[in-house]
Amino acid sequence: MKKLLIFAVTLMMVMPLFAQDKAAKMDDKQRVCISAFIDPESDMPVSVQNVLHDKMSKAILKNGLSSIDGERFIMTAYVNQLGVETTATAPVMYVIELEVNFFIGDGVDGTLYSQGSINVKGSEDSEAKAYLNAVRKINVNDPVFKKMIAQAKENIVNYYNTKCSFIIAEAQKLAKNQQFEDAIYELTRVPDICEECYNQSKTEANKIYQEMIDQQGSKLLSQAQKEWTKGQDRAAADKAGAYLVQINPQSKAYGEAKNLFNQMEQRIREKDQQALDFKIQKQKDNAEAKRASIEAAKEVAIEQAKSKKRVYSLISIHRWFGKK
Repeated sequence: MKKLLIFAVTLMMVMPLFAQDKAAKMDDKQRVCISAFIDPESDMPVSVQNVLHDKMSKAILKNGLSSIDGERFIMTAYVNQLGVETTATAPVMYVIELEVNFFIGDGVDGTLYSQGSINVKGSEDSEAKAYLNAVRKINVNDPVFKKMIAQAKENIVNYYNTKCSFIIAEAQKLAKNQQFEDAIYELTRVPDICEECYNQSKTEANKIYQEMIDQQGSKLLSQAQKEWTKGQDRAAADKAGAYLVQINPQSKAYGEAKNLFNQMEQRIREKDQQALDFKIQKQKDNAEAKRASIEAAKEVAIEQAKSKKRVYSLISIHRWFGKK
């Protein structure tokens, strides 16, 4: 009986929790987002790539923007080795000078928004170590970063302000193809400083999110109904309940899910008084049930983004570097 009550309370009570959480998450202030990006075709050692990536991420954050992997807009770098010298000391030391060129632009369509360069020197007992030492000396507070990020920010804001209808149309197309998380992700990338587009995109994201959980809820309800009709006993109820508890309280299927639960409870009461312990898997009673019920559209989108890599136009990015 205790577990039956847990299931009932879980099913009945998470709805207001979800509503509050969803509202809070969807209203979060968003800053302009830029990804630190290293050319996958770069021949730089991994250690150097990691330091460069870290420097760019920190520079982005230092200048009031958000640094998240997988964004449309990227900061990337290309390093020119200006010279290397050796000292007359023992042991021999290598002194290397680098020109580190930074670029910010649209990694998808290849539009370059701003660029700047910083010269650094490093010294170590090998050329490779001197190279890494030089890269580590890049100052994330350098005015070069501040200037180029400010310029890029203006261009990014202009992109959202002028292409809002295109962004929404593309998201609708994704949703039509059942790519709900991708659609929500693109819509939630619009920063709040682009107020009109931000509001339009947020509204559309909510619509798509609702469509997604309605479809998911309908499928879960159908699976629960199939399991229940197989036996209409405690074992069938266990299996059906595992599906019911995953139905989002905001889904249109939620009302029918509660009705099915009530039917199962009544049937079990009538059939076997000893079966009132009506068990639901422990993890379904707590963590999984809550996680499934209170996740918001933005969280879904971010998780989807983590699982997929955005396709960048390397041909265009290489042109920024001066490559052909």
